[in-house]
Amino acid sequence: MVYKKYIKRNGKLYGPYIYESKRVNGKVISEYHGSEEPKKEKGVKINKFNYKKIFLFFIGAILLAVLIYFFIFNINKNSFSGNVIASINSFYEQGKILDGVLEFSLNEGELIPASSKIIFENSNISQEFNLRDFLDSPISEGKYYVKDVELEGEGEGYGLEGERVIYPELSFTLKIYQTIDDDSEENTEVLEENPTEENISTPITGNSIKSSGRFLSSFFRTTGSVISMELKLDIQGKVSKDNEFVYELNEGEEAELELKSVYYGEENLPDKTIELKKEDNKIIITTEYSFVEKGYGEDYLGSKNKKLTLNLEDFNLSVEEGDLIVKVIYEDDEIFSLNTVIKEGEKISDELIEIPLEEEKEPILNEEVEIKQEEPILIRDIGKSLTSKEREAILNKFGESSIQVVNSEKFKDRIIINYALGEYYIEYSYDSDLDKNTLDSLMEEDRIKFLKDIAKSLVQEENLAEPINDFKDNYTF
Repeated sequence: MVYKKYIKRNGKLYGPYIYESKRVNGKVISEYHGSEEPKKEKGVKINKFNYKKIFLFFIGAILLAVLIYFFIFNINKNSFSGNVIASINSFYEQGKILDGVLEFSLNEGELIPASSKIIFENSNISQEFNLRDFLDSPISEGKYYVKDVELEGEGEGYGLEGERVIYPELSFTLKIYQTIDDDSEENTEVLEENPTEENISTPITGNSIKSSGRFLSSFFRTTGSVISMELKLDIQGKVSKDNEFVYELNEGEEAELELKSVYYGEENLPDKTIELKKEDNKIIITTEYSFVEKGYGEDYLGSKNKKLTLNLEDFNLSVEEGDLIVKVIYEDDEIFSLNTVIKEGEKISDELIEIPLEEEKEPILNEEVEIKQEEPILIRDIGKSLTSKEREAILNKFGESSIQVVNSEKFKDRIIINYALGEYYIEYSYDSDLDKNTLDSLMEEDRIKFLKDIAKSLVQEENLAEPINDFKDNYTF
């Protein structure tokens, strides 16, 4: 699968970077193809092969071996598999434990194993932890699944149950009667003393047929003749929403549904669950019966998502300036990874999103569209994501104020949002192809980042104005 990777660092979006996910020797790896995707021309199919590499591939066996070694063992493995959205927000100070939060969200229907490992790589040092020891989230049970990641097995995990509609196959019994004309003027009911059952040789695929050979009832016609109804067959039929049941009546035959004979498995359903109608000499039975089933897997994917948050302080990480790679893996499969750069005194604010190229939409060119202004966002509504110190600094400065959306517009393929709180102001941009739930989630994260940055600035200002008691003596003249 080919997909684009974007990196959002300190409010600035970098990318796209083109990757291709594939499975090699049982492991999912990602191959980097550069930052430019091939241009498409109308009516022209793009050949994705690099002819130069193909030519070199056939030069000789030695070069072939080198290429195989390169592609198998030296591929950039900093991939971000699936459609998971992850972000890291922290502030690095040399000699201190790394604090902040790591957040990632799962789509409805996705479940990652509770026994997954989280790995931090920095300065050639790798530290591995059990995910369940640090993630404070309810545990579910089901089949492990993350889109575009080949997870196997089932059990305890973290995720959000999805839903799918099931249209099951129902069973029922259809009674077939034979009408018999009796010219006698008396209304008589005839019952055989020794009724016997025998199998009818006429085949009806998927249904069981029985014959009773007895009269059920008789009644007068207006002409004075008597009509008798003989129960001829019991047919065990099956029907579902997409597969109706059809039975062709012979001359003189009638049909009716046996009472309380409709079942789904062992569950008895009301007779009205299925509908019986007669068209010409055919009996047609249909149903619209369905139920909703919850679970995990591709069939249960939905538009909702669940955010999982990890506090970096809990890991007690001592890191150095340079690359910091965060991975979540299960056995040999990488669920996602996030690569960021940490520097002394700089805020870490990286976000990674993948968008499959197959799902790309045509870009909007030279178009500027006004987006409906949002209502102000109260600080108390998002203050739960702040530390107690950050919340105190914000409330002391602004009280029960709100973050104002001073501008929101769609320009080309980006959504631009500007926030303001007092004298503080910031601008964020988002991909216009994102669905509403994902966009809302990213906007909420950015508002939290905005407040955290302001709180950090306020705390630093307080620390600059420290009282000095040495000069508090009284002086006389």
